[in-house]
Amino acid sequence: MRINIRQVAVCTVMAVVCGSRAPAQERFALPIFNAAAPEEMGVSRVTAGCSAAEDAFLVGVRGSLWVLDGLQVFGELDSMTWDRRGVGPTIQVGGAYTLPLDISADLAVRGAVYKPFADGDRDMAGATICCVVGRDLEAFVPGVSVYGSAGFDWRWGTVDLPDGRSASEDDFSPTLGIGAQWRINDILSAWFEAALDDRLFGGIGMGMSF
Repeated sequence: MRINIRQVAVCTVMAVVCGSRAPAQERFALPIFNAAAPEEMGVSRVTAGCSAAEDAFLVGVRGSLWVLDGLQVFGELDSMTWDRRGVGPTIQVGGAYTLPLDISADLAVRGAVYKPFADGDRDMAGATICCVVGRDLEAFVPGVSVYGSAGFDWRWGTVDLPDGRSASEDDFSPTLGIGAQWRINDILSAWFEAALDDRLFGGIGMGMSF
């Protein structure tokens, strides 16, 4: 396997930018989008990987199935170690549809519901929906793809108060995100992802797809 110096330089810069500006990747271990993902009905994929940020480390596995051309459903299980809220799993299920447009980029709609268990003081769940635009940069930097996303995140549940009572908590916020992936070979990839909803978070990671 030959390693292109431009690939290493681009991914190093992306990793430094993400790691220096993003205080924590709070929810998911795996990237939300892959511009080089299969599009045909019946294709399945298993992706496993890990990501790290300033005060969090996550490992996760995702199973995806393309039920129609361009339409995938997925389920993901992550385990998170977070300095401020302990250790616990997060589950996520959802779907993504890549629109059949004759343009030089991939335009997709992605939605998911998720449930974290890492914080003992909060019993929360959430849902997110976003539009994602991705572009494979194969002509410029082999193996690298980039994307941006915009959408909404809604979290709800209860929070335990110091006096022993519980209070409901509901948060609806717009989200923005950027990400990039370097396909080192047909199986191994490295990525970074950063997003902003009610706070900035991000992480860098590496994983395998089969």
